[in-house]
Amino acid sequence: MARYRLQDQSQKQTRAFLEGLSSIIQPSWLSMFNQSELQTLIGGAAAEIDVEDLRRNTLYGGTYVIGDDGQEHPSVRMFWNVMHTLPDEDRRKVLKFVTSTPRGPLLGFGQLNPRFSIRDSGSDENRYPTTSTCVNLLKLPMYKSEKTLKEKLLAAVTSGAGFDLS
Repeated sequence: MARYRLQDQSQKQTRAFLEGLSSIIQPSWLSMFNQSELQTLIGGAAAEIDVEDLRRNTLYGGTYVIGDDGQEHPSVRMFWNVMHTLPDEDRRKVLKFVTSTPRGPLLGFGQLNPRFSIRDSGSDENRYPTTSTCVNLLKLPMYKSEKTLKEKLLAAVTSGAGFDLS
């Protein structure tokens, strides 16, 4: 039964996947890498999340758009302050909440497509942050304190909602 479930049952899908992959990458190139190296190339780096790299490569929308003065909205500044205080495990949860993967791109967040984005979602402090993972968008309410932002963000990312692609 185990052999059937692990090998035979998915054979057709595995063959189709390999056929598609072979149409864009020569199979001989794949043989240059071991399993761990392929995981890194496809799934991103296992290194600690670089908050400043993520910040430099984040787009903003709605009220959070950075104006001509170059100043971030107070809620955006609070978000980055909170990200800096979080242990890497929680940073990964935030990243996974927004992008569906807990790892950053191998060559940095400048390579993330679409870019990590943050936009406002109103001023109701009772709301939790939400996401549109298909476009790597965090919808962040305009919280008045870092404490509230951190509590709501951590509650949202640990709620178990979403799905796992990694």
